[in-house]
Amino acid sequence: MSINRRINLLRKQLGMIQQDFANKIGVQRVTISWMEKEGNTITKQNIKIICDTFNVSETWLLNGEGEMFRPADKPDILDRLQQELKLTSQEMEIIRTFVELSPEQRRMGIEFVQTFTSKLSDVASALQEKKSKKNDVSESDTSKNGNINNLDSCHQTASPARENSAPPADNSRPESLTDEEWQLIQMARQEKRQASQTSSSTSSDIA
Repeated sequence: MSINRRINLLRKQLGMIQQDFANKIGVQRVTISWMEKEGNTITKQNIKIICDTFNVSETWLLNGEGEMFRPADKPDILDRLQQELKLTSQEMEIIRTFVELSPEQRRMGIEFVQTFTSKLSDVASALQEKKSKKNDVSESDTSKNGNINNLDSCHQTASPARENSAPPADNSRPESLTDEEWQLIQMARQEKRQASQTSSSTSSDIA
């Protein structure tokens, strides 16, 4: 039996179609078809990848001698890793899937994770900055509301004193009065004088 036939036998033993077999070792499906065609040469690199990926005996693959698969190493390095780091079964499944990929597939996977992590970090920073700005605006609004309340309180405290105090007898303007308040007082005085004059005139006419 040729090496081409043994590769075909191995693939069928694993229950894989050519595309699945190709994906596992990181080559195109057409490459597997070439390998399985009688008389075609298989490179040393592909032989090593097949043996390492599927734990196949290199002696069997090259010469057809011995068992198809190599005996499993004990204890398995991944099993030791799981015990030492106390990894869950789900974490181990991810690790095993990763190590079973071809070097090219692992490289692409690492690049994808790095890109995803970078974008995720940018999004987190943007959200944090937006939240910080929102907090600053809220604090500013609270400060403004506090100042307005203080002014209202001062005005309410001062108003009764102004209302209860009688206007000065002379025309000097108290410092505590605003322009509008002083003008109202002056207008009230003018109306009072006019009313007094009208009353006096009416009394004289009656007499």
